[in-house]
Amino acid sequence: MAAQAGVPVVPCATGGLYESARAGRVIPRPARLTVRFGEPMRWPQGVEPTAEALRAWTDTLMERIQELSGQEHMDVDAGASNRRTA
Repeated sequence: MAAQAGVPVVPCATGGLYESARAGRVIPRPARLTVRFGEPMRWPQGVEPTAEALRAWTDTLMERIQELSGQEHMDVDAGASNRRTA
């Protein structure tokens, strides 16, 4: 959508949410939450938004979010791994 609309995307990472609201917890527990914002990213002008180009741009966006969060890359879809164990 951002590529088609020509609007920037702001990478954003949160921290402390897992400690505050673990799965199955009805009431969140007090915890220090953090939100970090990165520099806005725009789709490069003159680049056709093909599936391959969109994938590469999305990977770069995710790398920036990872840097902001301090988390390591796992190369596993968390949603897919949760579905396997459920």
